[in-house]
Amino acid sequence: GLLGEGGMCATAADLARLPVALVGSGWLTGRSLGRMIAPTILNDGTVIDYGFGTRGGLLGRHRAWGHTGGGLHGSWAAVAYYPEQRVSVAVAANGTGGDVDAAVLQGQIAALALGVEPPAATVPDQRSIQTLAGTYVRGERATCFFSSAGKLMRVREGQAGPPTPLFQQDQATFARLDHPLDRLVFQFEGRDAVAYRVYYDGLFSESWRRARGRFCTGASANVGR
Repeated sequence: GLLGEGGMCATAADLARLPVALVGSGWLTGRSLGRMIAPTILNDGTVIDYGFGTRGGLLGRHRAWGHTGGGLHGSWAAVAYYPEQRVSVAVAANGTGGDVDAAVLQGQIAALALGVEPPAATVPDQRSIQTLAGTYVRGERATCFFSSAGKLMRVREGQAGPPTPLFQQDQATFARLDHPLDRLVFQFEGRDAVAYRVYYDGLFSESWRRARGRFCTGASANVGR
């Protein structure tokens, strides 16, 4: 826990230089770099925004790639590169487990540097709600999306608190006002939503696949049918 992930030691300044060097130093060919940062398609067709050792990113409308690393009871670091603006942001922090860690700080700093606006509190198109409503799974966990008062709502299976309202930013992208840098991006096959990706504070974190015939229980019973 005293060293970075894989034993790599670096300062925040060195981490910030790393993506810039990968892009412009000639260490990698353009083709190799493109493969490294490209999304991956899983065997079931789900697209995850994770390449060869890089997380894809979406901060507002700005694309990015980078990674986070560290260990429990040790140090934590995050680095992201925003190619359209040629901006690199890195944060290194001692300690983990707090509400504000290196990944959160990276997103907040990048949002200030890039002028990211808060998400729009829009009401989604009602046809979109019907297309997206349903149950999605990640391992044994399930999440339901449903319509309420004209809004798209999300609730985790067994969730004790109230559902989370989501606000449509474009056809496939939704935001939440309580965590304004987070995004949910749905994947479609034809007109059907089959999966969605989650970006926390600008970097890809996880993906969920639609589960036909499974419905949430507990606090979210009768939701997503």
